Amino acid sequence: MRYPLITKRIRSDAIKCLVTLVLALLLLNLLGCGGRWRTPKPARSADLAVSVHPVSNTSAIRLTVDDVIVILRQLGHTDEQVFELGEDLRDALLNYGGAKIRVGDKFDSALRAEGFHLWIQSLSRGTFVYDVKSHEFTLGPGVTTY
Repeated sequence: MRYPLITKRIRSDAIKCLVTLVLALLLLNLLGCGGRWRTPKPARSADLAVSVHPVSNTSAIRLTVDDVIVILRQLGHTDEQVFELGEDLRDALLNYGGAKIRVGDKFDSALRAEGFHLWIQSLSRGTFVYDVKSHEFTLGPGVTTY
């Protein structure tokens, strides 16, 4: 024996529930794509690819981790970029004696070892000389020499 009223009620309740669920999902989808709910876009400088390219030189230099951090921070790189570039820069200067740092589609910095000094030229920051023995900059903006 069939109960037609019960099955009609179950079907209509199931359809109402399904329609409510679809509307709720659409509403959540719209809220996720709305202006103020959107995740912020990273800054333009964070979009640029940064890489180290070794350059052959007659002299090589061994840098400590602290030296690499100080140099990259002086060149204006972020903590993430320092982490990303640090090992490649240290290896390039140890094995080749020179390196170029590419930011986006252009080379921003060039580094060249000469004895216990590292000559650094940057398009955006100027020219620096880093003394590996004293672990400080001996020439550059803000450095006074006597």
